[in-house]
Amino acid sequence: MVESIDIKEMINARKARGMIYLESGFEPKEINPETWIVPSQAGNGTYTVHYAYVPHIHWSCTCPDFELRGIPCKHINAGKCSINREKGTRCSYGIPKG
Repeated sequence: MVESIDIKEMINARKARGMIYLESGFEPKEINPETWIVPSQAGNGTYTVHYAYVPHIHWSCTCPDFELRGIPCKHINAGKCSINREKGTRCSYGIPKG
């Protein structure tokens, strides 16, 4: 039997992890307006988060989660929340299940 994957739940969990990541003191370092260096939560390196308008906003991250699944990871969501905080916009997500 193949386990059903709920993409929406996966995305929401990563949004929540991005917010928790920031609240834990991990802060993306802006390299330029489209690129951030984000420390690994495990402390074993960094990942590069980038976004571009091609023709719509496209986010990418060098972490294994994003490279495997192609959906926004916690590093991308931490970058998005960081931008929102700078703009004075609230960034909130539900807490992941389990």
